Amino acid sequence: MLYTEELPEVQSNDEMTEEQIAMENSQQEQTVNRLLKENNLTEDECIWVTHNGKSVFAKGERKSAGLKFTISFNFNHSIDNIIERNIDSKSAPNVVRDYTRNAKIKISPLSIPLSGECDREYDKSMEDWEDRCFISADTDGKSKVIMDDGTIYYVLVNEGGGRRTDDNGVFYETTYLQYSATGEPAIDLASNRIIIDIDKIQSVIINGDTIYQK
Repeated sequence: MLYTEELPEVQSNDEMTEEQIAMENSQQEQTVNRLLKENNLTEDECIWVTHNGKSVFAKGERKSAGLKFTISFNFNHSIDNIIERNIDSKSAPNVVRDYTRNAKIKISPLSIPLSGECDREYDKSMEDWEDRCFISADTDGKSKVIMDDGTIYYVLVNEGGGRRTDDNGVFYETTYLQYSATGEPAIDLASNRIIIDIDKIQSVIINGDTIYQK
């Protein structure tokens, strides 16, 4: 063992400035380089390990150990409990564009998919990533799910979905809306996934339009 340091109770650099973090890393690097030189070792001959609440730098090597057992499981991710509704530009003018046909909304415990199709009337100047059949849910607090107990979950667009154009020029689009505890876009919605009990939904509002009301 060449060097040890206490691990903090919480692994976080939130309270340190970038300058303090850089200085701490530089000091650690200098210490490690000095120890390697004093012990006539290279960095490849040493490892970092965590032991008894401490970070330990020691001479050693990592080896893979074969484990004589296997683990298998069946992952059941099907969702049977879904509320499905037909919508259009009359019932939801702030969600469905006036040229969109066969628009549907599905409310599930994980997300709210919107699906529909639009013909050649959509704006051809739109970028590939833009919603052509629907108007994207805005982050102004007007897109949300209200539960029976008054709890509010905001509805945000995630990075999923599908877009394709058939041989006749009809454009098909699916957009997924995901539940969020805040109205602000998250860097990674998947890491903050919210699952709700749709039987306890009072209403679903997107861009101010009430899409579903119990």
